[in-house]
Amino acid sequence: MGRKVVRIFSALLVGAVLLGSSPLPAFAAGPNLVSNPSLETGAGTPDMWTATYWGNVTPTFQYPVPGHTGNGAGITLNANTSGDARWAHDPIPVEAGVTYEYSNWYASNVATEINVLYMYTDGHVSYGWVASPASSANAWKQFSTTLKIPTGVSSVVLFHLIDRKGTLAVDDFILAKQSGGSVPNKPTVTLSANPTAVSAGSSSTLSWNSQYADTCVASGGWTGNKSVTGNEIVTPTVNTSYTLACTGAGGTTSVSTSVTVNTVQPPPPTPGQFSEGMVTLSFDDAWTSQYTNALPILNQAGIKGTFYILSEPVQGGWSSYMTPQQVKTIAQQGHEIGGHTVTHADLSTLSSSRIDREIKNSKTYLQNLLGTAVTTLAYPYGSYNTTVINRTKLAGYGNARTADPTIAYGFNAATQPKYEINSFSPNKNVSVASIKSAIDQAKANKQWFVFSVHEVLPSGGDEYSMTTAQFKEVVEYIKATGIKTVTIAQGAALLPN
Repeated sequence: MGRKVVRIFSALLVGAVLLGSSPLPAFAAGPNLVSNPSLETGAGTPDMWTATYWGNVTPTFQYPVPGHTGNGAGITLNANTSGDARWAHDPIPVEAGVTYEYSNWYASNVATEINVLYMYTDGHVSYGWVASPASSANAWKQFSTTLKIPTGVSSVVLFHLIDRKGTLAVDDFILAKQSGGSVPNKPTVTLSANPTAVSAGSSSTLSWNSQYADTCVASGGWTGNKSVTGNEIVTPTVNTSYTLACTGAGGTTSVSTSVTVNTVQPPPPTPGQFSEGMVTLSFDDAWTSQYTNALPILNQAGIKGTFYILSEPVQGGWSSYMTPQQVKTIAQQGHEIGGHTVTHADLSTLSSSRIDREIKNSKTYLQNLLGTAVTTLAYPYGSYNTTVINRTKLAGYGNARTADPTIAYGFNAATQPKYEINSFSPNKNVSVASIKSAIDQAKANKQWFVFSVHEVLPSGGDEYSMTTAQFKEVVEYIKATGIKTVTIAQGAALLPN
């Protein structure tokens, strides 16, 4: 799965590190640091390497297999609903702040992934995503990249792993100091505000990210030391510029962004009413049936929906869930993509750090997949509290949707809080006639009715599924009434808070 936290057996945390003997490319300034890099020695497994996996996978490890040169090592993944499998070299001592060149040869019939384990001098570890090489159609292909070692890291382990049904063979690994590595990269920094214009008393979220930086300092409308990546809510009272200067071994880079404050307050909306009634069709969990059965009906009717994506099943290629390409297709067709966490955990039961991992990691994955910002969130089970709302704001979401199986819960007034948007999540016993009645009520009372859809199947499914015929009847009724249809973001933009 892309950018997931990988696990490693404790056996990988011990073992001597020997200098490799494979030939070094021109970019390398130092020796190859990978032990037994071409996998030429070993009985049953290559010396200085470990076969390991985690999750619900069924791997077969092969050694030796015909390699790019001489011996290679192979993995066949026969089934997978979560987790991955990989050959992992022994930990390699590295120098913090130094850039290394990494490469290996691989042959696969599916997309694979490269992750890194960072081992720190104080004993803790962290994990990072490096790249997602595409299938090589079983032909040998070289992957290469650079890796700058973070402050405090003493050793690394890099994995070329397989996390879906298919085959992967690997060979000829290199990790070496980059030529000219003594000249560090200058930090790159991005800083943005969302929104860039607010009313007096309202807030904006500053988001920033940096590479090759060790420290960041804020000035202008905010002050103090900042992490090298993060978010912060600000509430300016006048037009304000915010500056962030990040420093690393290669120097200092400074960037700024501004927030405009509208001093003239807009007239308040009519209490409880919008200018007209509205309806939203939203979809939870990323079920394949939404793509296969619901999406064509929406497109034929010219209605844009909001699809809340559960990222772990999509990343992991789980059956019955959309593929990453299907999610991209939905976005390319003009529909809104929202976050629905990584694992569908009840956020109201989690610590702040666990909440952050669930909502930030899914947001990051979707934004990298789509190349656009993801600003709307659906709370799993519709469950939230004050902590969840605050973490959602800090994560950069502009609104959030709840859910309830009671049809009256689907209505929103013009004064509804943006992070508590109501929605109706019907079970299979709810009649189409009652849904039509709710649409009529929203139109007559100038309310916003949000409808949350799960599976859409030809003959129905579990408790929260609809038949394709029922869904089509609802969509056709929306068109027939002429009620305005909006995505969640479009509706939330009309809310005052």
